[in-house]
Amino acid sequence: VMENYKKGKNIEEELSKDKIPIEILPENFLWMHCKGGTQVNNVIDFAEKALKSGDYRSMVWSGSGGGVPKTISCAEIMKRNNPELQQVTRVAYQK
Repeated sequence: VMENYKKGKNIEEELSKDKIPIEILPENFLWMHCKGGTQVNNVIDFAEKALKSGDYRSMVWSGSGGGVPKTISCAEIMKRNNPELQQVTRVAYQK
């Protein structure tokens, strides 16, 4: 009976800036995507430099898998270091 079945594959599509599953996004934003191997200090330094340079007024943090806790940590660190920032939280998932 098992000869009628095939083993399936899990194919994960890589998230890109133009495919962020959120309806309303700022016009010009810095997109920071955390993965499991992301170094928090490195992305925080990069994001703070980009914010201070004036190139961006908004940033979007996203994460998947093991990067979700790092994404939350990065957003909290950015808010603590920059009290003028405001947080808007959106949760989305892909199947």
